[in-house]
Amino acid sequence: MRSAPCLSRVVCMLFLTSLALPASGADDGGAIDALTLETLRKEIKRQEDAVANLEAHGEAKWMARPNPEAPFKETGKNRINGLYHNALDGPAKLDFEESISPWHVHGDVRVAEEKFIVAFDGRIGQQLTLGRATTGGMKEVLSGTIRAQRSNDIKGGSFATGWSVSIYGASAFYRQTFSGMLSEESRYLRKLNVRTTQLDGKEVAEITYIKPVGVTSWYFDPANGYRLFRNEIRGEGDRLIRQMNVTRFHEIAPGVFYPASAVSETYATDNQGRLYVKKRATMEVDRAVIREKVLPRSAFQIQWPGGTVIHDEITNTRFRVGVDPEEELGVVLEQAE
Repeated sequence: MRSAPCLSRVVCMLFLTSLALPASGADDGGAIDALTLETLRKEIKRQEDAVANLEAHGEAKWMARPNPEAPFKETGKNRINGLYHNALDGPAKLDFEESISPWHVHGDVRVAEEKFIVAFDGRIGQQLTLGRATTGGMKEVLSGTIRAQRSNDIKGGSFATGWSVSIYGASAFYRQTFSGMLSEESRYLRKLNVRTTQLDGKEVAEITYIKPVGVTSWYFDPANGYRLFRNEIRGEGDRLIRQMNVTRFHEIAPGVFYPASAVSETYATDNQGRLYVKKRATMEVDRAVIREKVLPRSAFQIQWPGGTVIHDEITNTRFRVGVDPEEELGVVLEQAE
């Protein structure tokens, strides 16, 4: 286990070699080869520049348990096809082919299922609900929403597609790309430590973001195109809060890798102070391909089926696709409620 990092380290040492920030399971003896900040920044930028638009199809499952002795129970499942433009909070379109959320009522497990599409073209957000079911068959629902913002479901669904654990989406929480975080102009740079170290018997590159309490660390594999393979969050007293490991990759371009399989585990302590895995999420991506460098804006928009009842939150109006609102206003409002 590594010790808590020292917050008083001189920031300019970041540009020299590695800093003494032992990683969980890492060798504290020092780097095999010095890894400069500029080398890591260039390698990450190479991967970022290789992808403009990417399409990925995958499935995620979530499990949880109340204590170390209890078995895991499934708490959710998503199967999603996602299209992403490689820009910070940029255009994206996710087709939730299956979204399942089990819940418990008086000991009985019931299941809510939904099929929907969310999209953001860089300016306007859209959502189309295609079907909804609870403990029974799927019922067709053609209901749409238009709003002037990106849906949170894009972020929430991006684990199933691998995007949120890839080098492209893993830094989105900080509203910055990895190469941007490492740039000399970055407001994060003074809070980062960069080094090479030994982890699980191999040389890796480590970026650690020092927070007021705890640290967030990312690990890159120099032997395989500097692909991102681990993310850790540690809290007060170096307590492990969450760890994500990518266990398999798709090579989407020569020397450019995208997550194919990953496991994310969230930790808690029981009444005896024992650390255990409280939540576990798994992800499998069966397809990941680079799309054209330039895609039309329509690629990130929903093509509304005829009859869809839409609530436009921007103009605060309701209408049904393909129907004259003046002719059937009463029907539209009734279906929209």
